[in-house]
Amino acid sequence: MDEVKIIYISMQTCGVCHAVKPRVKELAKEYKVPVEEIDATLHPEVASRYEVLTVPSILLMVGDKEFARQARFIDLMELEKRIVQAKAYVEVEETE
Repeated sequence: MDEVKIIYISMQTCGVCHAVKPRVKELAKEYKVPVEEIDATLHPEVASRYEVLTVPSILLMVGDKEFARQARFIDLMELEKRIVQAKAYVEVEETE
């Protein structure tokens, strides 16, 4: 069974990252989606693996596949819409 999760890639020196993170966590909590936080400064190999060029970067994953991505300018309404879509996708996959 694939799980929907958010990978939140940021840096300690990124003001936008710190401003957006609480709102992303609120959405994740509301939709019961786990958040994996990664500091690109401390773990550049992870940022490289996901081809992250700017922060913050939010990767919405279904299992180990990227379902949606937002970077730099985070549209929280769009993120919420994508979370709903990803969860619906997983539910359909489970019934088949």
